[in-house]
Amino acid sequence: MSANVTVSVREIQSPPALIFEITGTMDSSKDLEYIAGVIESSDKELFLLSMSGVDYINSAGVGEIISISHSVKEAGKKLCFAGMHPYVRGVFELLGGHYFVPVYDSEAEALAAQGQQ
Repeated sequence: MSANVTVSVREIQSPPALIFEITGTMDSSKDLEYIAGVIESSDKELFLLSMSGVDYINSAGVGEIISISHSVKEAGKKLCFAGMHPYVRGVFELLGGHYFVPVYDSEAEALAAQGQQ
């Protein structure tokens, strides 16, 4: 994990999911390696990346997210995002990330939407 990013993980039961709370600056293609490894080894089917603590993202960060989303889909799992700051969400959408991963305003909204699918 990059020194620019910290990640904490918590598990919830309804719907069964892992929530990754990310804080910092996503400006490296290595920032999310830890998350990718946890997702790959987990038996959960839903993963939420809470981005409210991310204050900057660039194309390398978005590219890494897209790469993880492909792996998650290939494994038959779901990935979504919640709580992006307007700047981060703008960059994410400008670079097309929202075509690969759904983005919600809050964790509750994301979990409710994913629980209904």
